[in-house]
Amino acid sequence: MAGSVLELLEIGGPEAVREQLKDIVRAVSASGYPAPETLEEFRTLVAEPILHAQVRPHAVQGTRRPRPRKPHRR
Repeated sequence: MAGSVLELLEIGGPEAVREQLKDIVRAVSASGYPAPETLEEFRTLVAEPILHAQVRPHAVQGTRRPRPRKPHRR
């Protein structure tokens, strides 16, 4: 799952990942899980913050980080 999310980030950018996570949160919230207390905690602690979060501009221009350079030996 982690690899798929990271590939989506590389291909579609952060907004695509946010939308995918929102879809997952909506599906879990509507799942009818048999433990209502757990589902309510999920809605309160996970779903609401994700679904109602303000979109912040990201500072990252590229998706790949440069490799660290080896120190120059003298």
